[in-house]
Amino acid sequence: MKRAGKVFLALALVLAMLWTSTGTSNVPGVLAENVASMQSAKDNKEAVKATTEETTMETKEKSTTASKAEQETTAKKEETTTQEAATEAETKKEEAATREKKAESTTAAKKKTAKSKIATQDAAEAATKGSDSNSSNQNIARAAKIDIAKCITAVDMSVTINGKKTALDDLPAGTLVPRGAPVSITVKYDNVDHALENLSEGTVLHYQLPEQIEIVAAQQGDLTEEGKVVGKFTISKKGLVEITFTEGYLTDCGGKIEQGSFWLNGNFNKEFGGKGQETIIFGPVKKTIHFDPKLEEDKTNLNVTKKITGFDAKTQKLTYTITVTAPADNTQTVKDVKVTDVFADNSLKMLENLYKDINASKGTFDAKTGIWTIGDMEKGEIQTLTYSVKIKNS
Repeated sequence: MKRAGKVFLALALVLAMLWTSTGTSNVPGVLAENVASMQSAKDNKEAVKATTEETTMETKEKSTTASKAEQETTAKKEETTTQEAATEAETKKEEAATREKKAESTTAAKKKTAKSKIATQDAAEAATKGSDSNSSNQNIARAAKIDIAKCITAVDMSVTINGKKTALDDLPAGTLVPRGAPVSITVKYDNVDHALENLSEGTVLHYQLPEQIEIVAAQQGDLTEEGKVVGKFTISKKGLVEITFTEGYLTDCGGKIEQGSFWLNGNFNKEFGGKGQETIIFGPVKKTIHFDPKLEEDKTNLNVTKKITGFDAKTQKLTYTITVTAPADNTQTVKDVKVTDVFADNSLKMLENLYKDINASKGTFDAKTGIWTIGDMEKGEIQTLTYSVKIKNS
């Protein structure tokens, strides 16, 4: 009620003011004008409001559009970044693969180079060792020391009892061999399991005699084939046998030795046989000896020396003397003594006119073979052989 009164009062004041300023007759027009003005203001306000709302909506739409644009830009940037990262990762992967391939290529090249070097070295060694390209097994020929123990196929033995030399297999049943008795042995060997194939120049065959065999003095002999000397063997006092071949022989025979043999003179070692029976082993070959431990051992030793005993400067002649001695403590006569004289290859290259002015104190000397046949020698007996050779002019 109070609020209505206040409104009425305000309206009355307004009308009074209008009345005063415009006159009575114009009040309705004024009112109409004012109402129109008020309506216009209202419309303007609404228009402004609509414009504002449209502007706000447009702004919002623009903002939304801008936001979407920014989001799209951000998404594109993220996509670009992701693509760049993927590209960079792919690039790194390719670079790693390239490095790995280079490393593999380098390793393969090194291996290839190493194989090439090895092949070159093998070829050089094959050439140096004289490989036999025509060999059936096509292996590289080897120049080395080869133990022929497993190649031994037969051993023939002869023993001397009371001055009589008899083959071991021919001894009467029940015969006992004196400890330390003299023994002559021939050892035969073959190309067992291809052990003596693909050999080159300079190859040395060797074999250690069993300890039951005692070598009193160093020995040597020639190896012959169809009457031709193709090598030689030496036997040391320690029982080491070494076989060498003349230059060119192994090449001519294709580096293959089919078979061979060597022989020696010695004594049974008196340290053995004390229990009666003794088995002596030559590689795969076994020989059984029945010793008489109560008998005194027989001694039939020989000592052989060779020396230069003269030189004539005018004629360039050398005089050699070979001395054979049967020691005084021998207990038996040494039967069928033969001495083979051999010159080393180096000496032969410097000498000529071999075996001149020959003088043998006993027996005969064959200049073609170098064999001095003495015959039997009693204990304490000494025999000599002298001859001359000429030194070649340089």
